[in-house]
Amino acid sequence: MVSESNKIGLLPILMVAGNMMGSGVFMLPANLAGIGSIAIIGWLITVVGAIALGLVFAKLTEVTTAAGGPYAYARKAFGDYMGYQTNLVYWLANVIGNVGLAVAGLGYPALRDPLVMALAQIAVIWFFTYANILGPRVVGRMQGITTTVALFPIVGVALLGWFWFNPETYMEGWNVSGESSLTAVGMTLNFTLW
Repeated sequence: MVSESNKIGLLPILMVAGNMMGSGVFMLPANLAGIGSIAIIGWLITVVGAIALGLVFAKLTEVTTAAGGPYAYARKAFGDYMGYQTNLVYWLANVIGNVGLAVAGLGYPALRDPLVMALAQIAVIWFFTYANILGPRVVGRMQGITTTVALFPIVGVALLGWFWFNPETYMEGWNVSGESSLTAVGMTLNFTLW
């Protein structure tokens, strides 16, 4: 039985939600519009995959209590070398993801000058690095505030958008990508998994 002290609270949940939403949720409408309504199939596949992945990690926490997440699981199952490889790939993915988030977050027309864009991206990355140096409480508060603010437009569009929903328009734009249905769904996965 899990004790009350080991349960996660609202703040970690907001941090996970904020990380999952990231820049992707705000760029998705524009990106998926080029694919069409068939993107709903990609969404369903993504949901099933994300739930399956979550269940795998939940089961792994029951199997081993070692700290380290995927690194610890790979190390225990396959040895030090695979643990190291898992950690290295995860680290590289985070570096690339952080740069991707900085590029997406600063993709404004005023920052089209390459030098200004590069300096702004470096400043954003160092700002968040400094926040991490200050500790988890500062990061948690920041994440809680930004996630809460980000939820307002998402919930607003989700609720109010139904007043403008037209089934005929939805079906007319089923697959506007010019590709096969299978390719269009695959293209959707690239965006929804980000």
